[in-house]
Amino acid sequence: MRIKLETLAGKEAIFIASECVSLLDAKQKDYGPRNISRFGVRGLAVRLYDKVERLAHLLMDKDSEPANESVEDTFKDIANYGLIGLMLLRDKWPADEPEDAQPFYGIVGTDTETHTQ
Repeated sequence: MRIKLETLAGKEAIFIASECVSLLDAKQKDYGPRNISRFGVRGLAVRLYDKVERLAHLLMDKDSEPANESVEDTFKDIANYGLIGLMLLRDKWPADEPEDAQPFYGIVGTDTETHTQ
């Protein structure tokens, strides 16, 4: 798929989205797809609600630093739950991960990268 991004926000978002997808991929290697497919969209809604509550706690409790999960980690998880939800709605969520799955190699960036890092 080719996309045309014309705004700074769109260009930055593609880099951040690739970070989120890399995290999703790493977690799926640990958990596998059944933890999502077993309960479907309703189970995902519960997980998403938990993450939103975690985010509210992190943002409102200014007196302490989080020990296990940062605000950024929480936002990435929320974004990934959105992606997983879309895959479930489109019947694209895998029931199992094949043993012989081939990796996908993609490049996110250009000669004139505009993202901030």
